[in-house]
Amino acid sequence: MQAKVVQQSQLREQNQKALRSFLSSSQVQKAMRSAHINAQQAETAIPSLSDAELAQLAARAGHAQKDFAAGALSREALLIIAIAVVVVIIVVAVKA
Repeated sequence: MQAKVVQQSQLREQNQKALRSFLSSSQVQKAMRSAHINAQQAETAIPSLSDAELAQLAARAGHAQKDFAAGALSREALLIIAIAVVVVIIVVAVKA
């Protein structure tokens, strides 16, 4: 039982780290500035996400970064995804 709790805690921490990494990338920072989104607000909202929300957003952010790096995603598409992820983080945090 304790091992499962530790594993879930570690997974949550990894997902938070993945989202923070995504939010700190230069492309996402630029997207947030151009959309007038407060980066600090998004960053501080991450811990309020549920485990499921956190896992889903971290997975989407990771896929977007990989696709962009592989050339399968345009810069504009990455920016749209970045803004969508940030908006979801903030909206969920406000509801919490």
